[in-house]
Amino acid sequence: MQVIVPGQLVTKAPERKIQWLYPEDDPVILGSRLFDAPRQLVWECFTKGEHMAKWFGPAAYKTIVHEYDVRVGGKWRLSHHDQAENKTYTFHDEFRELSPPEV
Repeated sequence: MQVIVPGQLVTKAPERKIQWLYPEDDPVILGSRLFDAPRQLVWECFTKGEHMAKWFGPAAYKTIVHEYDVRVGGKWRLSHHDQAENKTYTFHDEFRELSPPEV
């Protein structure tokens, strides 16, 4: 298991251009990924629950969108269901900042 040090930048799956940052003074995890797609399409895939259900999470899990209110202060709740082990992992939070793509 990898130990995460606050303030550390971790690059996982470099072929997919994914980076994770764990800031020292803020209880958040920041993810960054470079997509070869138009900005508007990427925005829609992150801000529409029906799209999140299709791609978010491990391929072996089914993603279930319970709540997805995309606005500052709006709540979201998603579950990943592992059908092989019949286990469900639920994540939730609220949108704190939204920045639509610049055209």
